[in-house]
Amino acid sequence: MGRLVTEAVHPSTSTRPRVIRTGDGRDFSDTATLKGGRTEPGSVTAMVDSGHGASGVLPLLVTCVSGAGAILFAIGISTWTGDDLAALLVLALLAMAAERFDLNLYGDSRVSLAFVPIFGAILLAGISGLAVVVPVAILGSALGQDRALHKTAFNFGALMIAGAASLLVIFGSGMETAPSAWPEVLPPALLAAGINFTVNSIFVTLAISLSNGKPLGSVWNEHFAWLGPHYLVMGLLGLSLVAAYEIIGLWGIAVFVAPPLMMRLSLKQYIDRTTDSVLQLRRANEELRTRHEQLLDAREQAATDALTGLGNHRAFHERSQRQVREANRLRYPLSLVMLDIDGFKAINDSRGHQEGDRLLSDLAEVLTEVVSRSDTYRYGGDEFAILLPRTGNTSAAAIAERLRRAVVAHCDQQRVRITISLGVASFPNDARSAEELIYQADAAMYWAKSAGKNRVGHGHRVKGATTMRFQADGTPS
Repeated sequence: MGRLVTEAVHPSTSTRPRVIRTGDGRDFSDTATLKGGRTEPGSVTAMVDSGHGASGVLPLLVTCVSGAGAILFAIGISTWTGDDLAALLVLALLAMAAERFDLNLYGDSRVSLAFVPIFGAILLAGISGLAVVVPVAILGSALGQDRALHKTAFNFGALMIAGAASLLVIFGSGMETAPSAWPEVLPPALLAAGINFTVNSIFVTLAISLSNGKPLGSVWNEHFAWLGPHYLVMGLLGLSLVAAYEIIGLWGIAVFVAPPLMMRLSLKQYIDRTTDSVLQLRRANEELRTRHEQLLDAREQAATDALTGLGNHRAFHERSQRQVREANRLRYPLSLVMLDIDGFKAINDSRGHQEGDRLLSDLAEVLTEVVSRSDTYRYGGDEFAILLPRTGNTSAAAIAERLRRAVVAHCDQQRVRITISLGVASFPNDARSAEELIYQADAAMYWAKSAGKNRVGHGHRVKGATTMRFQADGTPS
């Protein structure tokens, strides 16, 4: 049978389904139950103990299926005459290898190639072949696995019952006497494979539905609706395997199995190489992402003033150029506030540069409590610049006054009292370019200093007094 995913809900827990296998010797319920952040193996017992499984129907199903499988196994062993022992052992080893080494049709983990030798054993030796090969397949799937006994017993029983159901078709058609009589055997063989798939999937659908409460139709559509054609193909492979054995003996099995096995191994190698390539690409992508983040960090550091954490002189000029172009294109005002500390050189000379650095850092924090940090820049020395997009002369002057008062209020509580002088200019009223805007704001700031400091100068008031001449496009002449 194929592999599928089931869910078993435990009280006060969440579940994370694992891929599990059924019908070819794998678990029909193997979920991971999460409790308190730990992952614990799920089990049918946990479902039953917690009250799930339709009030005991699930454990009854497990018991009946396991018991029926044991009865069929006893019948098969008791009626076996020892015929075709070597062939059955080879088929059993093939089934075990398919399970143990996870050989799957088309690389799909839910369609195990173990079905081929199991179906071949049914065609070759009937119930006895089933009794010989199925336990070995179950053993192959269970080796190295921490699996509860009742799970293994359910899988064993489901395989035995499904195999017995397909035998009814084979006996009814008389095919058991001539499995190599092609093409007459094709319809009953394919029907037997379909019956095998249907019976096994019904048991598993019931188990899943009882364990997680999902409707039978929903479970079937999710896990089995698309698997039927795959098992018809594998039934045909099983029939071909037996026909080859009847013609040339064990060499027929070897000759028949070798090509598809090599193809499957080649596919696995291709998938492994593809997986490796994907992993390498993923690692390369992660490395590129890391480099990109490093470049962004380096760019940010290059545009950031180390002392204040504000944008630096370079960042300010790049931003001012962009903002003026955007303001000109979208026809909105752009204002600039330039400011510096009054008498900062004297403070540095009398108190030292460490005290001066502390004052600059404190001033940056005060400014960014009034205006956005992203709009505030350390222009150089003790001079700061603040860009105010979509802000005209009047609003910019009001903001500048708020900044001045905030500094005064802050310094009233400090051991060193400072004041600032500010200059305001706006585009397009006072300037036609970024260079002229900076010049006019700077000129307004120096007017404020010359007028007594601790005040705001306005660019439109001092524009006529400036000595630098600008061309029609706003660039210095």
